[in-house]
Amino acid sequence: MKKLFFLTCLFLFIQYQVPGQSLTGLQGLIVTPSAEMHPNGTFVLGTSYFDHHNFEYGFYEYNGLAGYASLTFLPFVELSFRYTSQIRTISRENRNFPDRMPSFRIRALKESKWLPAVAFGLHDISSVDGGGAKHFEASYLVLTKNFTIIQLNIKANSGYGFGILNAKHHELLGYFGGFTLSHGNFNHLQAIIEYDSRDINAGLKLLLWNHLQLLAVTREMKYLEGSISYRMTMK
Repeated sequence: MKKLFFLTCLFLFIQYQVPGQSLTGLQGLIVTPSAEMHPNGTFVLGTSYFDHHNFEYGFYEYNGLAGYASLTFLPFVELSFRYTSQIRTISRENRNFPDRMPSFRIRALKESKWLPAVAFGLHDISSVDGGGAKHFEASYLVLTKNFTIIQLNIKANSGYGFGILNAKHHELLGYFGGFTLSHGNFNHLQAIIEYDSRDINAGLKLLLWNHLQLLAVTREMKYLEGSISYRMTMK
């Protein structure tokens, strides 16, 4: 009943669609990526908070904090670099040393009236220790399609994580999908529901002054996480 009440509240307060960064640092929903791209030359700086229940890099014991930067160019390519650390003293002796995560997405097909956007990407593409230091690997194909019913905007997202890179932990492995819901009368807030190949997550994403994005999330519908980011377009 608590989950049903939470979902009902999300649907009651949904507003217009806001393409923006996921917790990973790349554009997407919550954890899962999308096939949409920011305008050419968009640069994003942000930080994300991770609860220890979902944080393999913290041995599922310590919460995590990440800082990231991403750049969209051409405009069908997005590159991202993220530093992730456990929220405790940084030291090699206690196995807390910031994890470096370079990632990218390439859009192979732009969305049209009848066809979805299609993109593929790789997370955590370089590592030491033969992949043993890769904690956020994802190798995936994703499709995104937008629909409008009266004033209700629906973004459907569906993809598959292949896990083709050798890694200690795969962030996406198998089918993932989700959607956002919003209303055309207010263009800065969206509600998100996703299945990240393991669990169901929900969240709200708010864009302020067309630059500042806030993301509030419940992972597994239980654990609070979030991010804040700032975007700008370089001309």
